[in-house]
Amino acid sequence: MDEKDLRILGDPRTHVLKEGGEIFLIVQRGTTLGCCALLPLADQSWEIAKMAVKNSHRGQGLGRRLLSHVIERAKAVGARKLCLKTSSILQPAVRLYTSFGFQTVAPEASELVPNERANVFMELTL
Repeated sequence: MDEKDLRILGDPRTHVLKEGGEIFLIVQRGTTLGCCALLPLADQSWEIAKMAVKNSHRGQGLGRRLLSHVIERAKAVGARKLCLKTSSILQPAVRLYTSFGFQTVAPEASELVPNERANVFMELTL
């Protein structure tokens, strides 16, 4: 993980919520099964970050439901574009994002800062 990842995960209240972002959780019987953050960028662009589903619950459509909810929330707050970065190793995630219409963009064309783990940059115009 890079420095930004560690800051966000170490203190999401400060680095997500106080920055105007939102955190979404899938909770079942007191156990968190999935999460995702929506972070404001500039010019009505938002970043989808830290999306994950617990290994034992993957393949059940939870990621699809979570991403759908986050996209609808982004539209409700006036987002015009969603940006994300991921790894080509995470092919199920790349396929999920593609199924929602996210398009791959060159890293230098992205509003997001590259890091060692992320080599796939995607955007969705809303």
